[in-house]
Amino acid sequence: MWLCAAAAVAIAAMPPMGEAQAADAATLTAGGGAATAKLAQSGEAVRFDIPGQGLSAALMAFGRQSGYQVSVDHGALAGLTSTPVSGAMAPEAALTRLLEGTPVTWRLADTRSVVLTPADASGDGPMQLGPINVEGRNMSGGETDYRPQPSSVGTKMNLPIRQTPYTVNQVDSELMEDRGDTTVYDALENIAGVTHQSTNSDTGSNFVRSIFVRGFDIAGDGPILVNGQRFYTTGTNFRSTASMERIDLLRGAAGIYYGASQPGGVLNYVYKKPQAEAAQKVSVRGDSFGSYGGTADITGAVSEDESLRVRLIADYGREKDNVEEIYEEPKSLMGALQWVPSEEFESTFTVEALDIDGVPQRYDNIRVNGELLPIQEDIFWGHDNDFVDVKQYTAMLENNWTPSDAFNVRTYLAYQTTDQEHQTTRIGGRGGGAPLADTSLPRTVHVGQSEEYSISTGFDLSGRFDTGDFGHDWLFGYGFAYGESEGGVAQCSTGANAGSDCFPIRPTSQFPFDPVQGDYAYQSDIFDLIGTQRGGVGFSEARDHNFYVQDMVTLPNEDTKLLAGVGYTIAERESWDEPKGGTRTPTQMIDAARPTPRLALIHDLDRVTTVYASYNESYFPQLYSNPDGGILDDPEIGVQYEAGFKRDMFDGDALFTLSLFQLEKENVQRNDPAYDPSLGYRISDGLQRSRGLETELSGRVNDWWKAHLGYAYLATEIVDADANVGQDFENVSRHNLSLWNKFRVLGDRRSGEFSIGAGLSAHSRSGTFSGAENPGYGIVDVGLFYEQDVEDGPALNAALRVDNLLDKDYFDRRSYGSSVTYGEERVVSFRLGARF
Repeated sequence: MWLCAAAAVAIAAMPPMGEAQAADAATLTAGGGAATAKLAQSGEAVRFDIPGQGLSAALMAFGRQSGYQVSVDHGALAGLTSTPVSGAMAPEAALTRLLEGTPVTWRLADTRSVVLTPADASGDGPMQLGPINVEGRNMSGGETDYRPQPSSVGTKMNLPIRQTPYTVNQVDSELMEDRGDTTVYDALENIAGVTHQSTNSDTGSNFVRSIFVRGFDIAGDGPILVNGQRFYTTGTNFRSTASMERIDLLRGAAGIYYGASQPGGVLNYVYKKPQAEAAQKVSVRGDSFGSYGGTADITGAVSEDESLRVRLIADYGREKDNVEEIYEEPKSLMGALQWVPSEEFESTFTVEALDIDGVPQRYDNIRVNGELLPIQEDIFWGHDNDFVDVKQYTAMLENNWTPSDAFNVRTYLAYQTTDQEHQTTRIGGRGGGAPLADTSLPRTVHVGQSEEYSISTGFDLSGRFDTGDFGHDWLFGYGFAYGESEGGVAQCSTGANAGSDCFPIRPTSQFPFDPVQGDYAYQSDIFDLIGTQRGGVGFSEARDHNFYVQDMVTLPNEDTKLLAGVGYTIAERESWDEPKGGTRTPTQMIDAARPTPRLALIHDLDRVTTVYASYNESYFPQLYSNPDGGILDDPEIGVQYEAGFKRDMFDGDALFTLSLFQLEKENVQRNDPAYDPSLGYRISDGLQRSRGLETELSGRVNDWWKAHLGYAYLATEIVDADANVGQDFENVSRHNLSLWNKFRVLGDRRSGEFSIGAGLSAHSRSGTFSGAENPGYGIVDVGLFYEQDVEDGPALNAALRVDNLLDKDYFDRRSYGSSVTYGEERVVSFRLGARF
């Protein structure tokens, strides 16, 4: 007999039904037949992907994907499992299918709520339960409570993350908002084992970083995905978090779908989509450094039948840090138009404009002979007219057609351009060195200009069929991606000698304890030097054709699946330099092809627990000409073995994952030991290896506690190379802990709900091949949150956060080589918002 008094689903803003329809909506049981079909016609089509799981979790997933607010008594539903729901259908039909095989029925209480009725185990018939009405309050289709949502990034099919035989992590918009993440790099730090570092392309702003997963850079030499589509420009590293629904991270080699890529994994940024229900959201923010900003988010249907929907998101910020002169001013505008003319078809067109201005600083201090310069932390080394200016425009078209469960077509087309210009001033000479002195420290002015664009297109064909007792989920796809860039840099240092092109325009040295800023007087002169240094202006092209085929076979026991597939990539790369007023000099040309297989075994121990083992490869082309004309064209190959355990926890409201892996990068170039290194002969037999353990628990633990908890252990080693054999990878910590908890402590949404947040981000020590060490550290963050649903009014929310509560001194993870960027001091921030 059920011990709880009620279990109810409230559907806010359900499309109104006529009185006759409402009166005819009787209690429906499993396989409701004609009644089910009638109800399916009363609501608009929504695409559902809800795996079989605990009924409580399935109902929450129904709420998230339908866009309706769901409230359930989790204790009343304990021990019950749902029927899987997949495809486009009306919410009423989806709910009926979801409840098949359970002793639960449902009926309409009115046009805005639904009553669940569990059968009485005593045999006296169903118990009548009253409806619970809860206003909808999330513009993305219901609150996620941090639980990972369905994503096709790992398998290109509608497979729950629990059954995906690879590690897939997510940071969703709710977690990003609670953590106060204003950049994607902040958000990625929420995933244990993921770090970002500066590169030579980094201007000191948040425009471009290297992103390291399982020890390997996945952004510098590979694609970044946006809504599952590939781009090959550095501008794709940065996105406005205000426009993103979530970030997906697929860890490990994934060449089968995504072509030439690095073995650490693939990032996928997912835009927010239009919703049928009209809603508006506004928020403002600020912090104790003087930062401020605001976001406006509007969505709803623009056609009478709600088949045409729009979404507009605008965000502005002026982000400061503890150095007075430094700021960043990102501005973004995202617009999306979605057309859903039927249950079978959906088309979404998305555009985003991003503009970043600011005054950057590439780093705060440098090491000389292994020691940091004895200078204070808040010095600005630049000139008053230093700047960075980045403009990026993205347009994407996606179509999904599902005429039946047996066949699905997805097509996509995307285009992106990025223009960047900057002037930065850093301490040290061109090589980064500086004397151990507290006066007259040399500086370097660096300028650059670049233009990039990228286009991608492709299709996925998928479906399902049976051969006897075996089920087959098949996939065939093709993807094409093209990227092109043009850019050049120039720099001048204090110590430029007479006769050099920098001698008349060299910058002055800096006195650190009484810095004197001012404009760099030779700005136009140094920009005129672009194309005269470092071989001239650089040009590059990247072109990939990628074919893939895959079959997931479900064995007769229905608990075991075998996934096998192979991709075939044709990768073309070309780059050249063109000196100013000179002739073009080719530097690299690649035309190579390679298959990338994958194999996985998936087994459900029960309805909520899955174990798996998988093998994957990645591929990245390289080409080198030895002095005797011999071509060295063996591609770098990533080879990964992974085994894991995944379980739906706490009635399916949270997901626990545990994975063990070994990942090797083979065919890394190194000097040929048979020749003197000065002769320039190379071979491809270098080997880099990482092994580790990763675990994560993300979701709702109970009615008052939500958590995102992760730990990663990573052992890396240079196995075969010219130097540093046996050493760990540079700047990679062995231990990384990332925790965030949100506890409801007082009240409820109608009267006013208070919650507190507490988080910890901890890294063990890491180092460089030169012996420089980045000491381990742990940063504690806390927050206070308030939410209230005002009757006949807006839903209000407010947050007060303190980041780095203990004011810990540490080096930011983007420090690299001899350079150091200091971590952010204690900062207090706030956010005020309302949804209408």
